[in-house]
Amino acid sequence: MADAPFNSSDLEFSEQEDSGARLGRRAKACIVANSLTDRIESKKTVKTLKDRANAPSTNYHRQYWFELFKQYAVVTLGINDRAK
Repeated sequence: MADAPFNSSDLEFSEQEDSGARLGRRAKACIVANSLTDRIESKKTVKTLKDRANAPSTNYHRQYWFELFKQYAVVTLGINDRAK
């Protein structure tokens, strides 16, 4: 007996549930729920940070990169130069 030719396109499979949708759902909800208070706390922390004494060359390099970033922000990103 001759069987009908096999055609793999005729096979049908059910869709599997995407486990990525559940991944990190609780963590994402926590981030959203705490975003306002976290933002305020992080701003407060950053504003109260004190610069530590470093080697003169370290201070020079930090200032150099800060000036480069400010120029990049003004020219490339179009952000006003507010940090003076």
